[in-house]
Amino acid sequence: MPDPIFPDPRPTATPAQQAASELLATVDSELSRRASEHEDGWRAFWEPAGGITTQQIADAMSTDGGLWLQLSRANLEHIATYAGMVGRTLDDYLPTECQSSLHPVTVNPDGSLKIETGAVSDGNTIR
Repeated sequence: MPDPIFPDPRPTATPAQQAASELLATVDSELSRRASEHEDGWRAFWEPAGGITTQQIADAMSTDGGLWLQLSRANLEHIATYAGMVGRTLDDYLPTECQSSLHPVTVNPDGSLKIETGAVSDGNTIR
C-alpha cells in the first residue's frame, strides 16, 4: 500500500550530480574565502591594531611593500572577474572601502611605500 504522506520516494542525487554539486560549491566557497581574506588584509593594513600605523607596517615590509600591494590588487581584480562570471559584482563580496587604498600611496623605485597621511584616496591610487 502506498504511503499517503510521501507517496513517491524522495529523489536522491546520482554520484555525478553529487560530484558536480560539490565542485560548484567549492568554487563559490573559494571566492568567498578569497574575498574575506582580502578584507582581513585590507583592515590589518589600513586599520591596524596595537597602536601601530599603516606607515610602520609599510616600513616593516621594506622593499616588498610594492609587491604586496600589486598582489593585493591582482587578487581584487581576480575576485571581480569571478564575481562577474557568476552574475555578481565586487560589491557583492567586499565592502566598497576595502576595494581601494584608504590614503594615496607612493611606491618608491625600490618597492618601499610612502603613505600620504591626512589625504583621502581618490579611488584611483594603487591598492
